[in-house]
Amino acid sequence: MKPLLIIQADDAGVHPAIDRGILRAVDEGPVTSVGVVVAGETASSFSRALAQRPDIGVGLHFALTGVSALASSRLGEPGQSMPSTWRGLARRLATGAVTRDDIWTELTAQIQRAEALGLAIDHLGAHNHIHLLPGIADIFARLASVFQLPRRVRVSRTPGLEFLRDRRAVALRAASSFARRTAWRDFLTPDRVVGIADLGGVHDLSRVAGAVSPRFRSIELIVHPGDHPGSAEPPLPPWDFDWVGELEALVSTPWRTILEASYTLGTYLDL
Repeated sequence: MKPLLIIQADDAGVHPAIDRGILRAVDEGPVTSVGVVVAGETASSFSRALAQRPDIGVGLHFALTGVSALASSRLGEPGQSMPSTWRGLARRLATGAVTRDDIWTELTAQIQRAEALGLAIDHLGAHNHIHLLPGIADIFARLASVFQLPRRVRVSRTPGLEFLRDRRAVALRAASSFARRTAWRDFLTPDRVVGIADLGGVHDLSRVAGAVSPRFRSIELIVHPGDHPGSAEPPLPPWDFDWVGELEALVSTPWRTILEASYTLGTYLDL
């Protein structure tokens, strides 16, 4: 049996140009799943477009950084920006400027927003992988139980070859290992998640996916396609991603045909 390969485009709902790129990568490329930031400014319009593509997997991409708050808490008032990075969030947690109750409040609002948008959520994840951070990973997992969310989650089980190229992969693997044994121990997750070391610059899907040993039966590949912003649109987020380059790489090569020779393309529902 061929390994399952989930190709997920993250950060839908954050920017109209990112949304266009993701939808094009779905329609013309190999993307099988998307991560929706429901606190993002374009989440509503993206959700309407996604409703026309029922075969695409949908992840609730929680965010406590880089977007505006939905609820009133010490993370911010509705419409106010939350911490810009996970390090800023961690500092505010460490000093008590933000509490676990604040996080519970904001995440609850995001779950309710996903329900209001009619999203058919099949798995959970988070921007900056904050759902894996020690001290707050259990909040996400408890909310999943309270709201009866799918018991499938991205845990960044990065292959060893990525450690050599990016130290972020090492830190995420360590956090993931702990979270997988504690907060997320009863959740399904792909055997390996690839693309961390190439974040925002995945151009050769075969090389990235091929870094995983054949003994693993399920793989998630993370991509970040995006389009050029229109003249009336704001700039793309300053995350040092090659949004347009990834999009062109995804749609300019017949990746679906190439990858289906070695993998079964699917979604988290196929785990």
